[in-house]
Amino acid sequence: MKAKLHSAGFLSLAILLLGALGSAPAWAVRINMPAGSTLWMHLSSTSCLATNPTTSQEGSDCIGSNQFGPVGIPMANYSVRPLASVIAAASVDEDGMHAYLRGAGEAYAGGFLYISMVESYTVHGTATGPVDLTVHFSAEGTAYSAPLPPNYNSHLLLGAAEIKLGTWNPAVGDDSHIVLEQFRVMPFYPDASYRQGGMLPGGVRAEPYQEPIDLAIHHTQTVSVGDTFDLAYSLYLTVTGYMGTIDMRNSAWIAFDLPEGVYLTTARGGSYGLSEVPVPAAAWLFGSGLLGLLGLARRR
Repeated sequence: MKAKLHSAGFLSLAILLLGALGSAPAWAVRINMPAGSTLWMHLSSTSCLATNPTTSQEGSDCIGSNQFGPVGIPMANYSVRPLASVIAAASVDEDGMHAYLRGAGEAYAGGFLYISMVESYTVHGTATGPVDLTVHFSAEGTAYSAPLPPNYNSHLLLGAAEIKLGTWNPAVGDDSHIVLEQFRVMPFYPDASYRQGGMLPGGVRAEPYQEPIDLAIHHTQTVSVGDTFDLAYSLYLTVTGYMGTIDMRNSAWIAFDLPEGVYLTTARGGSYGLSEVPVPAAAWLFGSGLLGLLGLARRR
């Protein structure tokens, strides 16, 4: 059965976590997205220390990356606090977005993991006049409970997952002008078609348990052959304290419903629907003639 995600609970959880994390001190070095990036992955956690060498105060930024490929944020333990642990990974490749976040240990080690991306598409084909196309953005995974200290005889899952589809906010800068990662991608409209997710079902239970995650959103727009348009996507995970694991490493797929005779290419060299475009009749005739000549040459 699909896990039901509770938006109201997610909002409460976000407020709770933001209060626990607090704002970064003035001396903390932020991991800012480089200007011109079309991808941004960001991990923050109370288990990551700020860089002030004269204090032991906590910061929130662990690591960021704008690298496409299988290793954007490599799987690692990014904790530096005693008894606290946040293990995470994030990547974006031709197959989609992949993310993993785990809080563990005996001390608070909550974490936020964001993946945000914008892609530019160009419309090709033989269609005449405006046509409608629909993009689907979906994500699946599993959330796992964690044993509760100090006795570890009960288990709790406390986390959230969310996907969004909309526009990309490229703003970067110093601490006085920076886009918080949860606002990097803004949904086209504030309804379930463009944003889905929230707090995962959980609670204290006697035995270990897991919850499936299944999210899906879509967007339809009218285009013509020759048009270029942008779409932005985000995948967001959070775990409160050491309360569980969210595994979405086989997740976040992008697909299109395209009219007949229409295909898309992307700025990164990808394509959608290209193999379905019919080959022109002249090309078939040329290929048939070439095969005939080859057969004649063999008979001779």
